[in-house]
Amino acid sequence: MGIRINVSSGLTPKLKRLQQELDDMDGLWERLSDVMIEETAILWESEGATAIPPWAPLAESTIEKKTKAGLPLDPMVETGALRESLEDPFEAAMFSQGRTSLGTFATKEFSWGTDVVNERGDSYAEYHQEGVEHNPALPVRNVVNVTPSLLARVNEAAEDWIEEALAEAGFE
Repeated sequence: MGIRINVSSGLTPKLKRLQQELDDMDGLWERLSDVMIEETAILWESEGATAIPPWAPLAESTIEKKTKAGLPLDPMVETGALRESLEDPFEAAMFSQGRTSLGTFATKEFSWGTDVVNERGDSYAEYHQEGVEHNPALPVRNVVNVTPSLLARVNEAAEDWIEEALAEAGFE
């Protein structure tokens, strides 16, 4: 003889609620945007010391050019447009979330970048991260980095979002 307990009747509504919570990723996107904005601020405030590889110091010729033009002597700053574009979640973030006709998620993706261009029409980020034909000697200065610190913060943000979804669904 044994005892039979049907736990699905109490668990099913919680699981359905959890699925609804996890299907709406807006909360995660907001958390990841906050992380990226903070990481961008850290990168620029450290003048690239937290980048991989760290930003090279400005060349003497660049310092002279910036001084003559009255520009800031900070690396990667001429107008501030590049940094600003990476600190604006509406400009820098791309979210992809949608359902197929069958009701399943087709794509859930978060990306962070910029499409700011200079006066020649070159992408600032590409110019500094990959160099360009007219300036192959340009040192690499990554404007978005995947560092161990960033990965840890992304994981923490995702875990917090999941914990919140569990709580909202009634799992304590």
